[in-house]
Amino acid sequence: MSPRNLLFWLLIAIATLSPLPFGSNRPWAWALLSLLVGLLVIAWAIAAARDHSMIRIEWRRSRLIVVPFAILIFWFLIQASGLTPESWHHPLWQDASNALGISLAGAISLNPEASHMAVMRLLAYGGIFWLAFQFGHNKKRAKQTFWAVAIAGVLYAVYGLSAHLSGSEQILWYAKSAYQDKLTSTFINRNSYATYAGITLVVTFALLLAEIRRVLRYSPISSGEFLAFFDACGPRFYFLVVAAGTIFTALLLTQSRGGLLSLMIGIGAFVVVSGLRFKKRKKTFAFLPIAIWSALALGSIGAILLISGNGTISRMDAAFSTGNDRIAIYQRTAEAIQDAPVTGMGIGTFKESFSLYRGEAVRFYVDTIDRAHNTYLELALEGGLPALLLTILLIFYLALLCLLGTIHRVRNALYPVTGVAITALVGTHALVDFSIQIPAVAVTYLLILGVACAQSWSSQAVPDKTN
Repeated sequence: MSPRNLLFWLLIAIATLSPLPFGSNRPWAWALLSLLVGLLVIAWAIAAARDHSMIRIEWRRSRLIVVPFAILIFWFLIQASGLTPESWHHPLWQDASNALGISLAGAISLNPEASHMAVMRLLAYGGIFWLAFQFGHNKKRAKQTFWAVAIAGVLYAVYGLSAHLSGSEQILWYAKSAYQDKLTSTFINRNSYATYAGITLVVTFALLLAEIRRVLRYSPISSGEFLAFFDACGPRFYFLVVAAGTIFTALLLTQSRGGLLSLMIGIGAFVVVSGLRFKKRKKTFAFLPIAIWSALALGSIGAILLISGNGTISRMDAAFSTGNDRIAIYQRTAEAIQDAPVTGMGIGTFKESFSLYRGEAVRFYVDTIDRAHNTYLELALEGGLPALLLTILLIFYLALLCLLGTIHRVRNALYPVTGVAITALVGTHALVDFSIQIPAVAVTYLLILGVACAQSWSSQAVPDKTN
């Protein structure tokens, strides 16, 4: 196996195995993940220094991605460094100095160690995106990446369904600490798994459409040919149909309201962006197949909802009639942001920061609040409003890149379409939960987004000379 292929398959292995150890959301798991990704990036850099053809996306195309990310990492390190003016430091450092009777260096970050750990995870995510961005320009590897994620998605769904339906209250060989009666697969939190399942379902949906288009390429459906279509379909089509139904059923059994709603928004974005592409290219002949398969997909979703979605629907009804501690968390977080709107209180320090503002007026459902359940608010508190704005602009640029690729590419547009769809899915769920902060979810999202961005440019722009 060539070094190029070895590095690619190691990337796929790391990404698809990341959900296995509790979504990699344990210190040892995310440390191992970061180490493996770091070693892989170093190996790629050494290989690229020897063989420049490894660099598939050149600097002029990648600088608008690399520079903002580097600025964010630099700022988060500055927060934890103590090199900033003392007036920028969190006042708790001075209080601690007075209480202990010793001089403490202080920093913007309330917990520099936690900030360093957060930066380590962010660098790992950036490494995943970068490698996917470089390897994903090759259409064969782009397809292999999508298939790997789809297969991983159905395997984790099968495991989750098996454990849930058997009444097991374990994750792997450990007893569940929460959500004993909900499906979580290998994740601790059902909402985190719901987001992961949603991403893999969108990828599976994209592959299914590609398979349908392959069969219909030279023979549009008519009423007389409809049954003949199923005869023309191969094993891949039926595998993808079963995979999509399995993943969707597993997602429903998480009873995650945010997971289901964000999936619907992601699928909706997929359909809308695909519609823009058809309108741009005036492919009116494609309307009939799209209408038929959309109707079949909606019918299947409705059937699965009736069978498996009672718990999720009941929780949605309850959400409109009962209060929620999250509103109080949002309010306290917004108050905390006002005290350090520019500098923030240190990336990765939400738990320490929020404890200073929680107050006694509201009795929360747990003693320790370590997440804001809104990634945007949490990043604003930890990194400051400028860091939040730069992060949003960076993600927006990546989504825009995919959108433009969807419209202008002649072939393989399903990859950038998927990039837009999963960004809509993840961005929506981030409004009500912290799933994107779970390493396995972030890794899977950025793996697919890296491929989608790489496929946003025509293969003629960067000739593909190698496999």
